Amino acid sequence: MVVRRDTAFSDAAGNLPSWVGPEIMAQAVAALSGRRSLARTGRPAEIGLLLGVRSYVAPHGDFLCGEELHVAVTESSEEAGWAVFDCTISGSNGLLASGTLTVFQPPDDTFLEAECARDD
Repeated sequence: MVVRRDTAFSDAAGNLPSWVGPEIMAQAVAALSGRRSLARTGRPAEIGLLLGVRSYVAPHGDFLCGEELHVAVTESSEEAGWAVFDCTISGSNGLLASGTLTVFQPPDDTFLEAECARDD
């Protein structure tokens, strides 16, 4: 992805604060999940939930406006809808951020309907 100014999180110079990194990583996980689902079933992926972020570090600070970021996600474990991904964000100056994301993909979205029914 290319860091662009005027996003929801851009600062006055158009840079993205490094704390946006886990969201960028989660979007890459979602893209991978969507690609896998299309290949397996011909349908888009079901809803996915980001459960946690561990060991996130961004030693160079903000992602600079105009910089091309390369996001890599590697699934390190998966079981019954739960998965762990090791993620990195790299740029022209090498590694910019890394972290581990834990995600859950329920078999369908019926759990949302059950939660909404309780609120009535």
